[in-house]
Amino acid sequence: MSRGINGGIVVLLMIVAAVAGGLAGYFIPRGNSDASSAIDIDTTEEGRIDYACAVAADLKDAEFDGYELGDPVLADVAVIGALFNGFTPIVGPGTPVTVELGRQLYESVSRLDLEQMSETMDEIIAFCEAR
Repeated sequence: MSRGINGGIVVLLMIVAAVAGGLAGYFIPRGNSDASSAIDIDTTEEGRIDYACAVAADLKDAEFDGYELGDPVLADVAVIGALFNGFTPIVGPGTPVTVELGRQLYESVSRLDLEQMSETMDEIIAFCEAR
């Protein structure tokens, strides 16, 4: 008797892989190993938000319809959610707006809710432009 692969597990693994790859691209400098060519990366919360806003700006004109699992745009969107600390397990009064937006974005990616993703990306882009 053979068992099929649970689709939910596949989706979860793809999201984790996309976020890990995006975060690795943020935290690991590109280029050769020569110390003089190392990129100065700002890993503070403000630096992460700046990077997430830069990725969001690249997606400003994206239409969020018709995407399927494995699409690079979904990986970029998941990275924005992660950089906005959307994986924070506990939220409550005083939670920064970035965390709320990140959680909404993460939830929309994990559910492939393209309408919610589009709305949240619009909110993130507006937030970033207002900074």
